Amino acid sequence: ARLGTLARAASQMKVSPAAISLQIKRLEAELAIKLFNHRPNKLILTNDGGKWLKVASQIMEELEKAKEIPPGNREKNPQKITISMRNDCANFFPPAIARFVKAHPKLATTILVRPTETCLSLVMKGEADLGLGRFGNVPKGIDKEELMESSLMAIFPRNHPFAQKAKIGIKDLAAHRLITPASGTAARHTIDLAFFSDGIQPQDIIEVSDCRMTAEYARLGLGVGLVHDKCFSVETRKMMRCVDLSGLFEKEKISLIYRQAASFGPIHRALIGTLIRYARKKA
Repeated sequence: ARLGTLARAASQMKVSPAAISLQIKRLEAELAIKLFNHRPNKLILTNDGGKWLKVASQIMEELEKAKEIPPGNREKNPQKITISMRNDCANFFPPAIARFVKAHPKLATTILVRPTETCLSLVMKGEADLGLGRFGNVPKGIDKEELMESSLMAIFPRNHPFAQKAKIGIKDLAAHRLITPASGTAARHTIDLAFFSDGIQPQDIIEVSDCRMTAEYARLGLGVGLVHDKCFSVETRKMMRCVDLSGLFEKEKISLIYRQAASFGPIHRALIGTLIRYARKKA
């Protein structure tokens, strides 16, 4: 990125330009994003590439600092990380977090499941290192990395009347009992706004605070569940019908936030990179 061409980078790293090109392609495939735009005799960073360059530079800087710490002092200051995330993120990110924690067994990890507004507050106060959720404009001093989009889906038993419909509209939903996120949540605001915009008022709503609970009540025939697409397990998809409602309800952008002034070590930066890669690969 700094040198601008494959030839210059290859000369400095003492490898062939083809080897550099292959490494770039492998990295782009792993991250599921395009890092460079190729021009004649030149490489130009994309917007995503610029964001990753910033993260990678921070990681390398922290690694160099870590090398200066005397070995005897490293064990006296065990690493701790607190992550605050909203419900659908708590259902989506466990595989990535679990692999990371297993790879760093001495890492003390705390995971808090909170509404998006609380996640932001915890990060701002320094009570959480990272926040995962739907964040619009964030205050000064908070960095935000957009990870993926989340949409709402309808979930219902395979013998439900909706199973025979090719398309589900907003009026169709209003005619059935709905199992929705609790009032005050970002997802519920999205749902209420869609009904309000169409001048329709659902007649029968059951509120729950967890997508897995919604899926269970829908399985038991209590109503049509409205849940985040990232909350579906393979087992749920096999047992139930799931219909994408992104045409009815606005998609949500899920982001990672952290304080710019936070004293992050290499392990914090590594976790940030892990979460970003996982989200963009699975989204």
